[in-house]
Amino acid sequence: CRKHRKLRRLYCRTEGCCVCGACLLEGHKNHDTVPLEEERACKEVEVRKVQANVENQMSIIASDNQKHQGRVASLSKLTQTMRNEVNTCFLEIIQEIKQLQVKVLEFVEREEAAALGKLGSSIQQSHSRLLELEGDSIWLRALLTNQSDQQFLQEFPRLKHFPAPVEPLMGQGPNPNDFSESSRAKVDFPLVSPCETPVETLAFPSVPLSLDPEQTGGAQRPVPGDLTPLAPRPPAYCNLNFDPATASAELFLFKETHSVLNLGILFTQWPQVLCSRGLAEGRHYWEADVSDSWVCLGVTYRRGGPLPCGPPRRSIVYLLGRNPDSWCLEWDSLQFSVWHDNRQTVLPGAYQRTLGVALDCAAGCLAFYGVAGGASLIYRFLATFLEPLYPAVMVSSGASVTLKQCPE
Repeated sequence: CRKHRKLRRLYCRTEGCCVCGACLLEGHKNHDTVPLEEERACKEVEVRKVQANVENQMSIIASDNQKHQGRVASLSKLTQTMRNEVNTCFLEIIQEIKQLQVKVLEFVEREEAAALGKLGSSIQQSHSRLLELEGDSIWLRALLTNQSDQQFLQEFPRLKHFPAPVEPLMGQGPNPNDFSESSRAKVDFPLVSPCETPVETLAFPSVPLSLDPEQTGGAQRPVPGDLTPLAPRPPAYCNLNFDPATASAELFLFKETHSVLNLGILFTQWPQVLCSRGLAEGRHYWEADVSDSWVCLGVTYRRGGPLPCGPPRRSIVYLLGRNPDSWCLEWDSLQFSVWHDNRQTVLPGAYQRTLGVALDCAAGCLAFYGVAGGASLIYRFLATFLEPLYPAVMVSSGASVTLKQCPE
């Protein structure tokens, strides 16, 4: 203590300071004082509590940092995957455009070669005809200058062999402007693969089906003995088109190629799209080329508005085949299976690029075929169809489906 020159061995809790024995008798009389060691022991307890709290906060922050770093790494990986998928998809699109460019240029070259060939032949014929006419002109001038009336009259009958031209001797040939217009009119881009399977070779049940109400929507495995070729009345091939109003936002539709591509960017709805045509009567058949990814090919009733993909938050009931209003064949890049009313039947068989779908509305038959050198039955649904059916597809990220077209 500076005032009393004694050691301060006490702590005044009232004023919060260290004091000596003399200070206790003077300015700190009747104050709450304790030895320094006792006060320190009490304060150390509080310090340890604060220290434990600080260390706990540090641990929490460190754990959060690790989680954030993990999320950053996961986000970076996901973003890179998306970049790779987008690059791959656009590379494929660029390759298709380049192939289309090559085909168009080849067509233009063929048209040019044909036009030049016609012009060359016309020029050659005209040159030969010109030589003949020059000889005739020389003979005619000689005839006119002949002074002998007798020889003139004797040679005159040869004029009957000169045909009177009613058209120019040399045709106009193809006009370059007409050539370019005809080229644009005749270009038949082979972008859409024609159907591969003659519809006459498909098979449907040989007898009408009579199903109980409980069997509505049911399915049967294909029985070869129940199937007969459709020679008397083959199904009509359907040249289908996708309906843009029913496509989810992440699908890209190509009108010229009748294709749908999923770039897998939004992940908000089921990537599905309906065809614009509803099938309610008769027999129908169509084919589609599918990529070796998760895809669904089937039919559905068009209920609940134009969008078949469901609300922004995905619900399984909006997926093709996962409700009582739709039927589909699914390829998940490993195996085939069929779905109806959220019931799955796993099927044997390897990937097939081209799939055929045959629908007999009256008989209640929906059949799926693999098309590779002929139609082979994959599965057959038997059901009672109460409403028009719309062909539909589900296309997962990076996958594509192309509707094949048949010349009408």
